[in-house]
Amino acid sequence: MRRPVPYSVAGITLAELLLVVALIGILLVLALPGYRQHVLETGRRAATAELRAVLAAQEQFFAQHHRYALQLNELGLPGASYAIDAQGNRVSAASRQRIYLIGSRDDGGSPLLYARPLLGQVSDSRCGTLSLTVTGRRLASGQGGVAMCW
Repeated sequence: MRRPVPYSVAGITLAELLLVVALIGILLVLALPGYRQHVLETGRRAATAELRAVLAAQEQFFAQHHRYALQLNELGLPGASYAIDAQGNRVSAASRQRIYLIGSRDDGGSPLLYARPLLGQVSDSRCGTLSLTVTGRRLASGQGGVAMCW
């Protein structure tokens, strides 16, 4: 005669699964804003570094030609403006990795260098467009101010 095999549970219950999913959700809700802010700050650092590099090129141009370049292509840069990615590399203006548009505009006879946020970086309302004058004055169009953004 065969004896009945006792019922054994192999696996997890639905309640345990729901608890794990809820914990993962809570961790994501807590971690995601901090991660997003870190990504924005990394992009901002790439833009400020690029603006400083363009300013150095402007100073070298001024030393050689006794005037500032009003267009970036006079400095040997690609076109009137160009895009950079989060690592500060120049990328195509159509690239999905572009985060800032680097450009220059006339500001009363001297150039004003700017980094305008693109794509995901647009959500950086703290800083917005970053600008740098040839005298080294730093500007930010967002709510955070120069001290936070530079």
